[in-house]
Amino acid sequence: MKKLACVAAALLLAGCGGNGGPPPPVGISSITPDRGTNAGGTPVTITGWGFSLGTVQVTFAGSNASGITVNSDTEITCNTPSYGTNAWVAVVVTADTESATRSNGFYYFIPPNITSVNPTSGPSAGGTEVTIDGTGFLAGAAVTFGVNPATDVAVTATQITCRTPASAVAGAVDVTVANADGGSDTHPAAFTYRLPPNITDVSPAYADAAGGATITITGTDFYGNTSNTIVRIGATNVTPASVGATTVTFVVPAGLAVGTYDVTFVNPDEQSDTAPAALYLYDAANTIFVSTTGDDATGDGSLGNPYRTIGKGVQAAVSGKTVFALSGSYTTESWPVAMKAGVTVIGESRTGTVVNAGASANAALSFNAVSGAASRLERLTVTGGAPAAGYGVVINNSSGVQLVGIDVGGRQRGVEMSSSIAAVDKCRIHDNLTRGGLKALASDVTITDTVFDGNTEEQVTGGGAGAYFDEDCTVDISRCVFSNNDAASGSIDRPGGGIYISGVGSIVNCLFYGNSASIGGGILIYDVPATPEGDAQLFIKNCIFYGNSASNPSDTFVDGSAAALVASARYATGTEFVNCVFADNVSSAQGSTILGYTSLDRQCRPTLRNCVIYG
Repeated sequence: MKKLACVAAALLLAGCGGNGGPPPPVGISSITPDRGTNAGGTPVTITGWGFSLGTVQVTFAGSNASGITVNSDTEITCNTPSYGTNAWVAVVVTADTESATRSNGFYYFIPPNITSVNPTSGPSAGGTEVTIDGTGFLAGAAVTFGVNPATDVAVTATQITCRTPASAVAGAVDVTVANADGGSDTHPAAFTYRLPPNITDVSPAYADAAGGATITITGTDFYGNTSNTIVRIGATNVTPASVGATTVTFVVPAGLAVGTYDVTFVNPDEQSDTAPAALYLYDAANTIFVSTTGDDATGDGSLGNPYRTIGKGVQAAVSGKTVFALSGSYTTESWPVAMKAGVTVIGESRTGTVVNAGASANAALSFNAVSGAASRLERLTVTGGAPAAGYGVVINNSSGVQLVGIDVGGRQRGVEMSSSIAAVDKCRIHDNLTRGGLKALASDVTITDTVFDGNTEEQVTGGGAGAYFDEDCTVDISRCVFSNNDAASGSIDRPGGGIYISGVGSIVNCLFYGNSASIGGGILIYDVPATPEGDAQLFIKNCIFYGNSASNPSDTFVDGSAAALVASARYATGTEFVNCVFADNVSSAQGSTILGYTSLDRQCRPTLRNCVIYG
């Protein structure tokens, strides 16, 4: 009777012969999961009907399943037996004497097996080529490092090559190979992502070029050992003396030239960090040392018995000598410190060696009629701190002057030069009050990799808060940044927030952003003549003008142009913009991007080639 009742129930559920006859006494609806490893033991749930007719047996490819439990007339759970190869097999459920078969009901796979991952570490930026050895890899296998998929995956049965994805964090991650048939293997913590090294200090920052001094690099994320890492002094590779997670030491080799060097550390994964201008190698016979703990009266300028002031060191130097100023704040100088031809003054570090002229109305350092051999200021800070203070560096009637890696801020004007030839490289001229960052008159000026930021110009006849170049200047300016300089304060027209220029030359690969002025927020170009043939003489190439503004409070000159204003009172303007971008500049009047203006019936015709203007 029980058997007849179950058959009757099945007939009712099936629609009482809707398919032309009664359903079989036992049936399989689904098998979940429908695949597992060839080792067996995969827990499986089978749904269907008729499972309570009697004793139940389940087979996979003819082999009995284990752990069979009949949960209801419609559900069985069991564990798969083992099987020898990758294949779909039939699953048979038998209840009493009735049975049901699901052909290709379960897929057996031989899972992949990872035996090694090489290399075991690499940059967090990804891109490391990794080889995974093992067995059972199938075409189309996917590789993940943690949760991120690898790229450039190439698969054979026993080896996979791929490239690591990037990782947002450093540390060890699992490596997983997943075949397309569902088989997978995971090698736990098999690959370690490493951050690039980060150098925070190089000490001491100076050493005798004769060699032998031990230098310590401090930082983070150093790893490896003395045989698989590199210290680089400039372009010279040096084997480290020791390598720790936060400190590396090396010995300065003999034979390197006197000069300032970048210091680089390279991890075994070729990630590196460089401390620019971090080490100065000196020639003891030609170096005069000064220190805030030294003495001008009793010192002899040696490292062991230095002078007290930079001025004393320069006074004692002759052409070809270097004055090396150890870290400290030099406040007791006789201002200005007068530079000499052929003499270099270099600080122990850009931020550590501070020339502080305070409220002195004189310049901090001056080059006056210095010519012949090159004279150089390098790796120090020049500052003051009072609105009425003098200038930072003054260069007058001089040639061969070099300012390298110095910081000039907090003076009335950062740098002023007249009738001179000078080069400014890798400097920062910033936050100078009332008279701007740099002013050049009748000078040939080369400026590279320098930042002009936060300077203000408030003179009645002023202009060029970042930099000012008069009509007798020739300029070569490249890879510089002019930002947040202000020539717009007050009610008087002061043109050129980033630059005011009347001279000729080139401005290349520079960024002008956030500058403000009455007119010409980013740059004002005034009275730059074309050649007799009509060709440009000032070229502005590959520059970006972004977010500059022109307020034009008094409207006495011309309606404001925010990014660039090209104006002419006497000449046809010989200016050409090439491959420049003008974006999101704002003007209170016409010409938010660029405006050509002329007076006295002269033509103003700047040329724009391949430029982008938007916003």
